[in-house]
Amino acid sequence: MRLRTGNVIVAVAVFLLSQGSYPASKALLSDKSLPLEERLDQLYQKPDLLNLIYDSLESPEPVQEPVPLQLAKTLNLEHLYHPRVQFYLDYFTGPARNHFQVYLQRSALYQDYIQSALRENNLPESLFYLAMIESGFNPYARSRRGAGGIWQFMPGTARRFGLEVDFWVDERRDPEKSTRAAIAYLKDLYQRFGSWPLALASYNAGEGKVARVMEENDSDDYWELIELTGLRQETKDYLPKMIAACIIAESPEEYGFVKPEKQPAPQLEKLLVKDAVDLYKVAKVAGVSGEEIQKMNPALLRGITPPGRQYEINIPNGMGEVLLAAYQKLKPEERVTYAHHKVRKGETLGEIAQKYGVTVEQIRAFNHISRVSLIKTGQDLVIPVSCGKASAIIAYSNPQDKKSSSKTKNQSAPGKNSVKYKVKSGDTLYSIARRNGVSVEELKRWNGLSSNTIHTGQTLIVGVQKSPTSVAQKSSQTKTTSKSSAKSQSQAKQTSSTKVYQVQPGDTLWKISQLYNVDPNDLMEWNNLSSSKIKPGDTIIIRAD
Repeated sequence: MRLRTGNVIVAVAVFLLSQGSYPASKALLSDKSLPLEERLDQLYQKPDLLNLIYDSLESPEPVQEPVPLQLAKTLNLEHLYHPRVQFYLDYFTGPARNHFQVYLQRSALYQDYIQSALRENNLPESLFYLAMIESGFNPYARSRRGAGGIWQFMPGTARRFGLEVDFWVDERRDPEKSTRAAIAYLKDLYQRFGSWPLALASYNAGEGKVARVMEENDSDDYWELIELTGLRQETKDYLPKMIAACIIAESPEEYGFVKPEKQPAPQLEKLLVKDAVDLYKVAKVAGVSGEEIQKMNPALLRGITPPGRQYEINIPNGMGEVLLAAYQKLKPEERVTYAHHKVRKGETLGEIAQKYGVTVEQIRAFNHISRVSLIKTGQDLVIPVSCGKASAIIAYSNPQDKKSSSKTKNQSAPGKNSVKYKVKSGDTLYSIARRNGVSVEELKRWNGLSSNTIHTGQTLIVGVQKSPTSVAQKSSQTKTTSKSSAKSQSQAKQTSSTKVYQVQPGDTLWKISQLYNVDPNDLMEWNNLSSSKIKPGDTIIIRAD
C-alpha cells in the first residue's frame, strides 16, 4: 500500500508539472485544506478520478487552449486555466462524460432563445452556461435545498423576481419566465458587485454571504477569495465549473463530444383562462397526448391551471379557435373547477367528500389514493368541484399574428376604469398580483412591462373599478343583511391587521406559520427573506388576508 501511494504521489507531481505556468503548490484537487497524503487516500475511494491522473501520464503533451475568446471578452475573466478549471475539464470529459453529452443535447433546445434574451438585455451570452451547470437544462430539476428549474431559483428569490410559486404553479419550471427572472437577478448582482466573478459567486451563495466574506478578508478579488476561508467549496468551484462547461460546449468535437444541432423554439399559442382548466381535456380537444401538453406547460404542478384566477397556458399552434369553441359547448354540469384541501387532524375522506359535494372515489382517483391507503394530517388534496360557470377560456393569441385579435385586445388593458397602485418598498409583481386577484402576466401586459423588475414609487395598473350598478347592488345587499355585514366588517378589520412577532428559541418559520394559520412562503415574502433561517430575537411581520 505504501509503494502504491508513493507511485501516485509521483504521478500527481508529474501531472501538476504538466499544467502550464501554475506553481506546484496550487494543487489540481479542489480541497486544499487537507495534506496531500490524505487527499490521495480519499482518491482511492474514487477510482474514476484516480484514472484521470493515470490517463494524464499516458498523454503528457501540453494541454491545448481552445478557449472561446467570447468567454474571456464578455465576462472579463482572468485565470481561464486555473487548476480548478482544469479539474472540471477532466471531470466533464471523464467520469461525467455521459451526463455532459445529455446536457449538450438539451442545450440545443434553449440556446437560441436564452442567448437572444441575454443579448437584448446587454448581458454576456456566456451566461447561458450558468443554466448548464445549475440544472443541465432540466426544467424539473430540484436540489436538496429546494432550488428548482433550469436556473435553480430558491422559492423566495423566485417570488422576489416575479415568479409564482404555490400549490398550483411553480414558474421556476417555465424556461421562458424563469429566464426573464434570471436576467433581472443577474443584472442586479452585477450592478451591486461590478464584477462577473463576484456576481456569479453571489448567484450561488447569496449576495449577503459574498459581501460578508469580501468585508472580512478586505478583498474584492474572486480568485483570491476562493483560496481563503469563508466560502463553501461549492461556491469556490462554481465559476471554474462554468468556464470548463463553456470551453467544452463551444468546441465539443475537440473533446470527443457530438455537437447537437440547434433546435428552433416550438411555435405555441397562448390561451388565457379565468378558472381551472384541465390540461388533459385540452390535450384531448387539441389531438395531442397529455404528456405533450404538460411538457408545453411545465409550471403547472397539478396538470390544471390555478382555480379562481386568470392564467395563460401554452397550446399547440392553430388550436386557439378549436379549444374556445369546444369549451363553449360544455354543459354547466360538465364544467369543473378544483379546490385545494389540506387534511386536518381526524378528518376522513368521507367527511371531505361530503363537504365538497363529491364522491370519495372522485377524490381517490384524482389524487391517486388506493383503497388501502390512508390519508394523513397535513396531506394536500386536489378536489374536483362542479363549476357551472361560463366557459373558463377568455382569449387566445397566435405568436405568428403580431396584431392581437379583438378578443385579446379587450383583455389587454382595463382602460378608463383602471385601478392604479403605487409600488412600495418590498413589493414584487407576484405579491401585487396576488393581493389584487390577477396574474403576473396580466400586470405585465397592462403596464407594458418586458421583465418582472419594478421600482419603489412606480405606478401600476392593477385592475378595473367596479361598475356603479354593482356597487349599488352591493349597497342594497348590505342594508338587508346588516347583522352579517357588521360581523364581516369586524372580521375584515381583524384579518387585514398586521402583527409583529418576536422569534423565540426553538421557533421555525413553519411553527410560526401554523400558529397564525398562514403560508410559510407568505411569511418569507412579507419579510423579504431569501431563506427560511430565523434566529431568536428576529421580528417577523404577519399579515392576515
